[in-house]
Amino acid sequence: MKRKVKEYSEREAEFLITGRDMFFSKGYANTSINDIIDRMDVAKGTFYHYFSSKEDLLDKIVIDFTEKIFVKVKEIAEDSTIGAVEKFNSAYKSIRDLKFENIELIIVLMKVLYSDDNILLRHKMFRQTIKGLTPVWAGIISQGVREGVFNCSSPLETSEFIFAISTYLNEDIVSSFSNIEEDPGVIVAIKNKIESFEKSIERLLGAEEGTIGIFEMEYLEKFLENFKQI
Repeated sequence: MKRKVKEYSEREAEFLITGRDMFFSKGYANTSINDIIDRMDVAKGTFYHYFSSKEDLLDKIVIDFTEKIFVKVKEIAEDSTIGAVEKFNSAYKSIRDLKFENIELIIVLMKVLYSDDNILLRHKMFRQTIKGLTPVWAGIISQGVREGVFNCSSPLETSEFIFAISTYLNEDIVSSFSNIEEDPGVIVAIKNKIESFEKSIERLLGAEEGTIGIFEMEYLEKFLENFKQI
């Protein structure tokens, strides 16, 4: 029985990897289920044993990536050797680094999820991410309250507000990328928005100014370079 479970997981992982590669190389809209099964040399029935549709495959790819985020953030949150401020900033930066390690997938998701046709899928992804990360961030905030670096009476609700603002910021930034070639000032505008986001977080947390530092301009520039090339 255990051997069959392992085989199932391995085959599912092959589909996820193949789907990621083909969505990136051909584009999500231009990739069909037939393309995927031809690449893997399997029957169409095998695909439907794991996924109900191409959309379901993309959904599972998103879930696989978000689970990696959860694992990384939880490792930081559960580290008893570091303070709340370092945890808060490190957790955000770990997500950023993980996105850079998977830059091709992130750009595919940006181009697919931020189209008007995929609003529901995008909403589902954000809800899943927020549901998983909000309690973890609330734990970090509670630690900060105990340490006296945050002054916040409702860590869980504050965490939810932070992610709500973060979701809006993500959508706003991604929509700005389409104008990057025509308007170089977009980069400065994005930088200003992220800095305002950091200040807003500090106010929500009741933290001193300069406490939250999750943005580095060099990463935005590197991401934009990759975005232009793909």
